[in-house]
Amino acid sequence: MKVINKKFSTIQELDQKLNLESFQKETTLIQIFSGFVLESEVKQIQSIIKKKNPYLSFIGTTTAGEIYEGESFENTISISIITFEKTMIKENYFFDEDDFILGRKMAKELFTSKTKAMILFVSGLETNGNDLIDGVSSVDSSVTLAGGLAGDNGHIVSTY
Repeated sequence: MKVINKKFSTIQELDQKLNLESFQKETTLIQIFSGFVLESEVKQIQSIIKKKNPYLSFIGTTTAGEIYEGESFENTISISIITFEKTMIKENYFFDEDDFILGRKMAKELFTSKTKAMILFVSGLETNGNDLIDGVSSVDSSVTLAGGLAGDNGHIVSTY
């Protein structure tokens, strides 16, 4: 596994400097941590990632602070590009009013007998993280869970 971390101060800088051409769909996962928290900004970031390489899997979340090289930043975009040797990547978007059922749904659709880990980014304002994790774990408690609740720079208005 190889990890490349990058930080961008603006969405325009992301568009100008991010190069994803050399990465392969089957072995690459991109994680986006955005201090730009408006829905229009999130859609713009998604569009840029898709434009740079439409085949790559990516997940992301808005934040209340981004971490890059051991330091905390605000209003930046931190991207982690992970390339694996043998890992299969599956991603999806899920919704359910009941967070426990949501967790079960996610695990049932995404888990295989070979699943070792799951990364979850969920709404920080609308999701009960404990219920969600309990739902996932009720399907298979041996899978390592990572991730977190989305933030919006402390405004407590909306997260993505």
